[in-house]
Amino acid sequence: MLIFIVFSSTAYAAESSVKITMMTESYPPFNMKIDGKLQGIGVDVLQAMLEVMNSDQTINDVILTNWSRAYSTVLKRKDSMVFVITRTAKREALFKWIGPIAKTTICLIAPKNKNIWRIIALICSLMK
Repeated sequence: MLIFIVFSSTAYAAESSVKITMMTESYPPFNMKIDGKLQGIGVDVLQAMLEVMNSDQTINDVILTNWSRAYSTVLKRKDSMVFVITRTAKREALFKWIGPIAKTTICLIAPKNKNIWRIIALICSLMK
């Protein structure tokens, strides 16, 4: 899977006068707070983008929230963005995509003696 930064489909990111609500979740190593400071790979990429854009906004403007709130906000508000996010077929037309910024593999791991393979198979079938 590839990791991206996305804007709502109608965000005016190129207009410097428009303030974008920037949101993320705690998702190490991409985004996390360490000693009260937002850090990570995604944070570094966003900081570089803001600098190239000569934006008045900084990483200090990023709202660290839960995934559900960030995702629902970016679907509803044209002046919002979320980072980082996995690009899927269902999400493709919903956003303006920036990236990829990283490639990742997401998997489930459990001890063999726990016999949870049926549950894992069910979860995987639901994700298709």
